[in-house]
Order: sequence, then structure tokens, then C-alpha cells
Amino acid sequence: MNNYKFILILLLAVIFSTGNIFARKNGINGLTSTKAQGCFCHNITASEETVLSITSSTGSFTVEPGSTTKFTITVNHPTLLAAGIDIAVGITSEDDEHIGTLSPITGEGLNILGEELVHSAPKDLQNGSVSFSFNWTAPLEEGIYNLRAVGNAVNKNNKSDNADKWNYMLPQSINVKGPNSITDNFLTKVVFPNPFSDFTVFNLSDFNQGSIQRISIADVKGNEILSIPVSSKIFKWNGKDANGKNVAAGIYYLIIQLRNERRIIPLISL
Repeated sequence: MNNYKFILILLLAVIFSTGNIFARKNGINGLTSTKAQGCFCHNITASEETVLSITSSTGSFTVEPGSTTKFTITVNHPTLLAAGIDIAVGITSEDDEHIGTLSPITGEGLNILGEELVHSAPKDLQNGSVSFSFNWTAPLEEGIYNLRAVGNAVNKNNKSDNADKWNYMLPQSINVKGPNSITDNFLTKVVFPNPFSDFTVFNLSDFNQGSIQRISIADVKGNEILSIPVSSKIFKWNGKDANGKNVAAGIYYLIIQLRNERRIIPLISL
């Protein structure tokens, strides 16, 4: 009986270790924060031999609320053979909150894991570098956020050892800012009262009705909770979603999509 127990324990150990190896080949999330330990399973400390850089498809790191932008992170190492990556966007360089929505691009070797992007398998370096492109959809709330990444260059020996070299990317600040400054007078005229408890009224009479393409209310993650008829000039919102359920207290957004621009107005439900 003891021999059977020993064999069972041994088999479980093998299965666990094999699964762990393959899980790491498929990428790990939660490594980008400066509070995390980086790719500690490969090496205890970061290496300056591995260098990460980032570019934006628009050439700018200022984006509009709710817009989607393509970014590319390149991992460089002079001698190692392949690389993996973990990508996240937070408010600071060390918080665990995820901001906006990261999404993989087909063929770029990335998967979503816990609201972060990780490699699906190590990508081979060509002439000392390899790139990972992806999309990020900005939140509706304006602000400055930090795009973070950890890259790990490996020797492809199927082992997690100190021959592999990982490093953090210098966090890239992204400024989420609307194209037009909305004055307090404008906000008060369009939405009143705000903050509100029982209801608030949207006054859209100053907008050219023919120019309005869509009116909606979204939560802080950008999920639409209610669509409003574009013909509305005055609309009373009672704090309910499309299913007739009362929304929780918090911040929401009135989104007015015009032909050539989009107005986003914060709403505070008490």
C-alpha cells in the first residue's frame, strides 16, 4: 500500500511540475507592477540586457476617451533566442487596478489573461528583437494612465533558469483627453441636477438634431447600459438601465455621438 501511495504522489508531482512549465510557456499575468517580483521564476533580478520599447500607431500617446489605439512593444536582447511578455494598464506603475480594455490582434501571439495580455508561446527573436502588437480601448473617464510591461528573453531550453533575462518596460503614460473642453456652464445646461439621486434631465436642445448619431449611457468600464432615442430634446433619466433595474451609486457617462465628434459627460448617481 505504501508503494502505491509513493507512486501516486510521484505521478501527481510530475503532472504538477509539467503543468507549471507549460503554464509559464503560455505566459503569466500580474508581473508588470513594480510591487511584483517580475519574472522571478527565471531570474531573481531584472537584467539591463533585455530592453523594451513601445510605439503608437498614431504617433501619439494622447487618445480620446473610449477610442481604440494600436500599440507595439518590442523586446530586444543581443543573444537570446525568444521572448515572452506580460502587458497591463493601470493608474500608477504599481497598482493592481486594470484601466480600459486590452485586446489581442490576430497573429501577434497574445492572449487575454485576467484583463492583461500575455504571450501564447515565446516568439523567436529576429536580429535581436521581436514585437508584440495589440489594441487598447481607453476608458471614458479622462486622466493619465500607465501602460506597463515585463519582457522575458529566453534561451529556449524549456527550463526556467538564470540564463533567461527579463526586464520591466519604463511605464508609458497615456493621456486620455477629449478633443473639446467642456465648460461647467455647458455641463449644467445639458445635465441637471448632477449629482442626482432620483432622476436627472438631459437637455439636448442646443444640439443640431440632424447631427446626433447616437445617445447612450455607459458605466465606468464603457459598457452601454441604456440607449436613448436620438430624436430626444429633453430626456428624463430615472437611474434605471435598459432592463428597468436601478443602477448602483457611482459614476456614469452620457455619450452624445455627433457626426464629427463625440461628447462625453460624467454623471454622478448618489
